[in-house]
Amino acid sequence: MYRKTKFPDGSLLVIIVSQQTEERLGGTCFRGKCVRKAGNFFRWESLHELFDRHDRLIDFLAATAQERAVLVDDEQGGGPGTNRYTVDKFSCTFENGGDVGWESTVPRDGYPNWLLERFTPNRRSVALRIKMEHPEYRAPKTKLITFVCQLVFDAKDGFILIIHSLYPGVDVGELKGDMTGREGRVFFDWNHPGQ
Repeated sequence: MYRKTKFPDGSLLVIIVSQQTEERLGGTCFRGKCVRKAGNFFRWESLHELFDRHDRLIDFLAATAQERAVLVDDEQGGGPGTNRYTVDKFSCTFENGGDVGWESTVPRDGYPNWLLERFTPNRRSVALRIKMEHPEYRAPKTKLITFVCQLVFDAKDGFILIIHSLYPGVDVGELKGDMTGREGRVFFDWNHPGQ
């Protein structure tokens, strides 16, 4: 996905989502509006539909990116004299007016140990999740959309906002280390039912 927009000050901002990221998101959080599963959007069928129908979201991303458009100096591997350099990598959360999908995490409090199991979200992290054999504990609906982004400056194109990931729900930060210990949240499996 490639979309041109403007920062609040009127200067150009390009928003990019790689094809690889689009395909990955299609298998996790854009699985279809009728798929009642943890981590899935029900408000939009695809990433393109989300961006085509949500000007307020694009304005939010542009304003957030502009706040973070602080140039790194030459000593940090880039700067105004170079052709391309990373300005900032960050996550941000947008609150929609209504529910958008189902959370993939919930606060740890209130879930007894017998309901939880240890799992590895990726090679660099561990966490607790609600066991699949307990579908009566459903993933709650959420109004939040979390974006994981990187802001890059290119001498030719200006500022580029690269979206690496997005998902419905609370920002849990980078998947690294003990996620439940650090964030105080437990996960749902992608196939766990939503409310």
